[in-house]
Amino acid sequence: MLGYLVVIVLMTVWYMVCQKTNDKNHKNFLIGTTIIMILFYGLRGQNVGSDTISYIAMFNVDGAVPMGELWTYMWEQKSPAFVLFEWVFYQVLPYVQLWFIATSAFFFINLSRFIQKNSMIFFTILGLFQTTGVRQSCAMAILLIAYEQMKNKKLIRFILLVVLAYFFHKSSIVFLPFYLVGRRKITNADIPVLGLAVVLIYMNRADLFDNIKSFTSYDYFEHLNHAEPVNFSIMIFAFTIAALVLCAYLISREKKNVLKNLKGKQVIYNKGGFYAEKLTFTNRELKREIYKNKEISLYSQFANAMVLASLFVPFIAVNGAARRIVMYFALFMILLIPKAVNEFLDSHSAVVFKMGAGAVFTLLLVSGVSDSSYSYYMFFME
Repeated sequence: MLGYLVVIVLMTVWYMVCQKTNDKNHKNFLIGTTIIMILFYGLRGQNVGSDTISYIAMFNVDGAVPMGELWTYMWEQKSPAFVLFEWVFYQVLPYVQLWFIATSAFFFINLSRFIQKNSMIFFTILGLFQTTGVRQSCAMAILLIAYEQMKNKKLIRFILLVVLAYFFHKSSIVFLPFYLVGRRKITNADIPVLGLAVVLIYMNRADLFDNIKSFTSYDYFEHLNHAEPVNFSIMIFAFTIAALVLCAYLISREKKNVLKNLKGKQVIYNKGGFYAEKLTFTNRELKREIYKNKEISLYSQFANAMVLASLFVPFIAVNGAARRIVMYFALFMILLIPKAVNEFLDSHSAVVFKMGAGAVFTLLLVSGVSDSSYSYYMFFME
């Protein structure tokens, strides 16, 4: 708990320094907070997080495997690429603290790059995920890189990166459909279909989870996990749907702005080697112009991430570990928080909200209600 409070103070002080220097692009704030989070998680002790002791043991055991036995050994484990990563690092720097620093840096640097590229309003996340889970943190970092390949229509690179992430943490495979789903434009007709799909999945959640757990690695931990209360699943689902509705609102608003700007403008197009002009748009041309808009494209991808998240939420009521599957898409949900605050509150109200939210989360942390790393976060925004 003390560590979290120190981080909050450091981030707040650094934020004030950046504001004083009129750092409007927020790049320095992003770099500073990334360094703080790397050190915070990289220098953690053995008693921080339920996974830390296990990863210390894994690092020492996996790193000590003789080279001649490595190939066979790594494929006998549930995360062969992670074992290889550990082994190579151990041969160069056989110090577990440096290992934690390196893996924390791998995650938070990629997370920061993702935020900088994809957040319309800058903010910083404190303890977004349970980053004491080193395997999944590495997998998430790889999937953040894969997301950029999806945006750039690099299918082969996307698939290779998802496969690589799979060999770090098998649950990463759920990100594979995102190349198709993430690029799809959601229509009004999709909403009732999505609702029906969620109901059907929830009604058959136990059988369906039995079918997916073997290739998402959750069969390994079944004896350690139990179903979360149904109301917890409902809460996560409610947040997911709220984020989806916000995306739909933002897309609709941006569409109106694009159409307003296009009204009365000429379209210049190539016709048989000659350029011609016309004053009207066909519906196809309008759609093409609309989805050239960067914000519309981004919010559409975020909305599709919420669709995938909502399909996996029912499994949390079967096995609590399934919430880690939702984490792969929850990042898009949390990126919408500062946008929602600034969208619906004026500047004064937004400041009050930020101060109040920060105070509440800090109070929860101090009281021990929110002491796990993935359940607590704070953000600053302009």
